[in-house]
Amino acid sequence: MELPKNVRVASWLGAECVSSFLQRNDIVDRRLEDFTNHMSSLVFSENVPEWDDVAMKLQIDGMGDPLPDHLDSLVGLDELLISVREISASQIYGTFYPREVESRLIKAIEISRLDLSNYNLFRMVRVSTKPEGWGPPLTEEFVDGFHLNRS
Repeated sequence: MELPKNVRVASWLGAECVSSFLQRNDIVDRRLEDFTNHMSSLVFSENVPEWDDVAMKLQIDGMGDPLPDHLDSLVGLDELLISVREISASQIYGTFYPREVESRLIKAIEISRLDLSNYNLFRMVRVSTKPEGWGPPLTEEFVDGFHLNRS
């Protein structure tokens, strides 16, 4: 199965991994919701460095800082957040490494046990990685097409 290499799309799918993990573990936390919403918003961002600045200021930023006590004990959560954040953070100021994007996304999918049959991977992998892995911002209508079987 081919996964998206576009940094924006991979970050969006990574955010879906976090949402799935939180839902499966009955976790409701505004800070985690803020993180997830911000990671998924990268697909729409017109200014990636500005988006990244906001990401670094989130209360939970996925950069390995200690999680609040009630979340720290949840096996896999910290590793999941780091994997999702590193999809973009590993690419933002350097050379585009598609394998790095893919390996971070695979790790997030494995930890979250995201059911990929709910997603249109065919549509996702066809999003351009030019320039430098990011491609252009996408529209909400286009991104809505990433979901399958949505009611």
